[in-house]
Amino acid sequence: PSPDGRLIAYVTGGALHVVRPDGTGEMRLAAPEGPEVTYGLTDYVSAESMGRMHGYWWAPDGGALLA
Repeated sequence: PSPDGRLIAYVTGGALHVVRPDGTGEMRLAAPEGPEVTYGLTDYVSAESMGRMHGYWWAPDGGALLA
């Protein structure tokens, strides 16, 4: 969830999406250009050595998402 609770970010099919908590307003922010590309997922090394489970971060005010 975003810091302000207005949106929830998630990844499916390699694409990064946001949606409101009530399930409305879904929007795809980044879509893979091919089968080897994903957005919002962490790489293997970061997951294993740093315990990072996602590859996106909310701005403190919830107004932007970095992937």
